[in-house]
Amino acid sequence: MSTHISSFGMYGEDLRPFTDLNGYIPSASDFPEDFMWAHDAFDGHHDGDSFALEAWEEFVTAACVAIEEAGAALDAWREQ
Repeated sequence: MSTHISSFGMYGEDLRPFTDLNGYIPSASDFPEDFMWAHDAFDGHHDGDSFALEAWEEFVTAACVAIEEAGAALDAWREQ
């Protein structure tokens, strides 16, 4: 299930590279077609292309790491 960048407030800045045009960030259970990407965001991603799937999985893995980091920073701020 995707996450919206606004959930992280000022700690979401590093999530921008992973957002679609509506501000959503993919998670492991999502697919590229679930989002509204800029026209050139995923050049080379075509159905049935295993390289495209690998690239998507790498993108989502990086997005998940960035979400965890932003969430930890937000949690630390809340505990102050």
